[in-house]
Amino acid sequence: MARPQNFDRVKVLKNATQVFWHQGFQGTSMKDLELATGLQPSSLYNSFGNKEALFLEVLDFYDEFILGARIKKYLHQENPLAGMKDFFTTCFTDLPRGKKGIACLIVNSVSEMAIHNETIRKRLNRTQKKLHLNFVKCIDKAKQNGSLTSDCPSEIMANQMLISLNGLLLASKVVKDNEKMVEASLQSLTFILGSS
Repeated sequence: MARPQNFDRVKVLKNATQVFWHQGFQGTSMKDLELATGLQPSSLYNSFGNKEALFLEVLDFYDEFILGARIKKYLHQENPLAGMKDFFTTCFTDLPRGKKGIACLIVNSVSEMAIHNETIRKRLNRTQKKLHLNFVKCIDKAKQNGSLTSDCPSEIMANQMLISLNGLLLASKVVKDNEKMVEASLQSLTFILGSS
C-alpha cells in the first residue's frame, strides 16, 4: 500500500513553478527542485516521477492557476478593450519587485522545449489555444458593443495579438526595462486593434 502524501501538493507545484520559470527546464536540476520544494529526492520521484513529469504538472498548474487567474481578471472585464490592454501591460508590471525580463513560463518553455519535446509542445500548444480563444471572445465582445469597429476577422486579430504578446515577452528578456515594454505593448495593441 502506498504511503499517503504528507505535503501540500499545490505549494510544491507553486515552488517548482518559480524555479522552472526563472531557470528554465534545462537549467533546473533535481537538487534545485529539492531545495525549492523541501522534499527529499525519494518523495519527489515517488510523487511526481522524473523531472519532465513534474514539469508537465507545473505547466498544468501554471495554465490553471496563474494564466487562468490572469485571463479571468483581465479578459473577463466588462470593458473588453481595457481588459486586453491590462492583460498585455501587466505582463510587465505585475512582477515580483525588482524583477525584469522574466517573460512567462509558457513563452520561455516554447522557446526552450517546444522544438525538442512533442509532449511538452502539445501541452504548450493547448495553453496558447486557450489564450487565443479568450482574445477572440474579447475582440468579438468589443465589436458587439461598438468599441471596436475593425472589419478584420476576430480570429486574425487574435492571432496577431498572441504573436505580438509572445514576441514582446521574449524581447523583455533582452530589454529588461518594464516601462519600455509597457509602451511597446500599447503600441502593438494600437496597431492590431486601432486607436479606439
